[in-house]
Amino acid sequence: MIARISGVLLESSLTGVVIEVQGIAYALTVPLSTIDKLPALQQRVSLHTHLHVREDALQLFGFFSREELDLFRILLGAVPGVGPKLALNVLSSLSIKTFCAAVAASRGWRTSKKRM
Repeated sequence: MIARISGVLLESSLTGVVIEVQGIAYALTVPLSTIDKLPALQQRVSLHTHLHVREDALQLFGFFSREELDLFRILLGAVPGVGPKLALNVLSSLSIKTFCAAVAASRGWRTSKKRM
């Protein structure tokens, strides 16, 4: 498993980045929340990663924070019908705090007080 990529940011678009690590350029799909936190091109960057393996493809996803990666994996594993594309759309649309508050509200949980 590839847990993290650290190198020089060569390219950046709304949906992905290319990071060069010792002469090898890796293409990663990333959420908008990660794009917003990237340094300028040709600067060093380090992203947490998730390698998604399918029968016909290997796809590498990158996340600026560990929390983004954790939520991505929760969405993939715990929510039926959610694949990588939808999980990335969730991370691109909502902050982690907003997403968690929405889930808590839909379940009737109170987020401001500790549950007993």
